Amino acid sequence: MQAPTSASQTVAPVVAPAAQSAPTATEMYDAARLMQRELRNQRNALDDQRRELQEQLAQSTTSADTKGIEGRLAALDARQADVEKQLAVADAQVATASSIPGVVVER
Repeated sequence: MQAPTSASQTVAPVVAPAAQSAPTATEMYDAARLMQRELRNQRNALDDQRRELQEQLAQSTTSADTKGIEGRLAALDARQADVEKQLAVADAQVATASSIPGVVVER
């Protein structure tokens, strides 16, 4: 049960959060570029991981090691294919966003 409020206690009014406006064309372009950059970074990291696994495979001495590394390579290849698809979509989004009237594209 709540204690009754007295005249000396005041209740703060509830304020609704300010309505956010839709993103500008430049903000949408910047967001698309950020996604594109992140996906490229992920692709580069996957490429590095693949090179390391290939080196490990070349140096593996047992069939169990070889099979394990080959399994990791297959999983990595699937991830790389997924990132490549996402990157193709991101590239298209950047191209689309750059064509919106009013967008400021910095080079």
